[in-house]
Amino acid sequence: AASRYYWQKQCLELMEKNPAKITIYYNLGKLKYNNSLSSAQIKARASNNLNGEITYMGLTLLNLYNKISVYDSSPLELGDGYFCTYPTEITMEVGYENPTVYLANSMDKNSCVYKKTLRHEQQHVDISYIFIMSYIEALKKQLPEIVRNTGPIFSVSKTPDKKLFYIYNEQTKAIFDEYFEVRQKRSALMDSAENYERESKLCR
Repeated sequence: AASRYYWQKQCLELMEKNPAKITIYYNLGKLKYNNSLSSAQIKARASNNLNGEITYMGLTLLNLYNKISVYDSSPLELGDGYFCTYPTEITMEVGYENPTVYLANSMDKNSCVYKKTLRHEQQHVDISYIFIMSYIEALKKQLPEIVRNTGPIFSVSKTPDKKLFYIYNEQTKAIFDEYFEVRQKRSALMDSAENYERESKLCR
């Protein structure tokens, strides 16, 4: 019988001869503006409803999604009871689902408050755009590295304990969380009580 090392090498060569197709799709959707809700209704939609004293005149909901799909060779029998599973296609989908800026219906569209609120929400959109594009660039570089460094799954079972989907999903989620955390911090600075106070003075 051939050695374990021999079959591991065969498994790696199989993956190298059949490189996985890696595709990253992104769709930022069409941003909509909604002027139909009251300030109280907008506040009810805010997930981080921590600022009890703040009146919500605007809110940006981008509904960010981040999905990975993985197709593999299924465990292929090599010989001597060893199996090899390698990726054939990996697809990442990133984007916004129904991105919407809500602006309270009590505001006159020609007023200073309306223009200030619109500008504030547009800044949230701009921050998110910068970070989602940075995240996509990071994925383009790091996803092929993740696939290469993970290599194939070499096992003594037709049902290996590890699955490529879970490995890739966990590692791409770590990249996403890193970018999302930075974005959240930037957005939180804009939504601080101090910044709201500063912005409110623009219309006094």
